[in-house]
Amino acid sequence: MSEKKDPQARFWVEAQVSIAKSAVLLATAREEIERGSLASATVNAYYSLFHLSLTLMWLLPESIPIPLHQALIEIRDSGKELPNKMTSHKKAEDFLCGGQVNLPVPNLTSLYRLSHQLREFVSYGPRVTYDGDQPLVGPCTFQPDQVHSVVQQMPSIFLNALEAVLPQTAYEGDLAPVVIDGALDLLSKSEFPFRSWYSSSSVEQAKELIRKLRKG
Repeated sequence: MSEKKDPQARFWVEAQVSIAKSAVLLATAREEIERGSLASATVNAYYSLFHLSLTLMWLLPESIPIPLHQALIEIRDSGKELPNKMTSHKKAEDFLCGGQVNLPVPNLTSLYRLSHQLREFVSYGPRVTYDGDQPLVGPCTFQPDQVHSVVQQMPSIFLNALEAVLPQTAYEGDLAPVVIDGALDLLSKSEFPFRSWYSSSSVEQAKELIRKLRKG
């Protein structure tokens, strides 16, 4: 890589962490689908996409709106941790779905929004409303097959989004293999909360998914 610093490389370690997190949460959601644990699969599927959105932000920081970009730089330079409340769910969704980054990945934004709605439903629903003094529970507007559909589509969404972005990363794309190898390293080291907090099979599935991003 060039010795001249590329501003696109500012958050490359954060990108490694987010790729690892997105992949292992996706693998966990797939295992939960197989076990019939749809509620937990829904939550993990959403958070996998949330971390995918953060990954794209970290890899393409020049695409982040200027006020947020500057705030993240100041947080980084002050030594404080990232991600934090500045990388909120709303900001991640706006970045991915609001035209701040434009990727040739069909269904990415619609899948993200549906996943978010499903996560809200399983976390807080069914809700209670009132017709006068009469309490009404529901309606239950989402169905289990929607969770299956989201999780089924996610591996290709993960790969297609990152394959579109990695060539655009710092140093004319030379940062990409560094980020990929770093994510794999994080999933392999026992001092990080991957091997101890996730099943060994989900960690291995996550690593297998990330390896597909390697070229050659």
